[in-house]
Amino acid sequence: PISAIAKEEWELFKLKHNKTYGDINEETVRMNIFMENKLQVIEHNKLYEQNLTTFQMDTNHLSDMLVHEVVAVLNGYRGERDESQGSVYIPPEDDFVKLPRSIDWRTRN
Repeated sequence: PISAIAKEEWELFKLKHNKTYGDINEETVRMNIFMENKLQVIEHNKLYEQNLTTFQMDTNHLSDMLVHEVVAVLNGYRGERDESQGSVYIPPEDDFVKLPRSIDWRTRN
């Protein structure tokens, strides 16, 4: 059984991050993952308070996911690259353009 405080934290998490789930079974699984991740955050922050680690942790929009799901979201498919961005080579009209060997740019402003 989940405490009223834990249930309230879960509801606040869903509200803050606009989370909805397909059915009660999925929500139950996600809530259990969230609670486990929240517990890890609490345990880590206890170490921080004892100066045994250099950073604090908190929950975020990914806190209802397993590690492999987070990795897939953060390192996953990023869409097609638009190769048309950037410069495009335009060949000169005359292949035999005569260029000077050097230019004194001081005289050309």
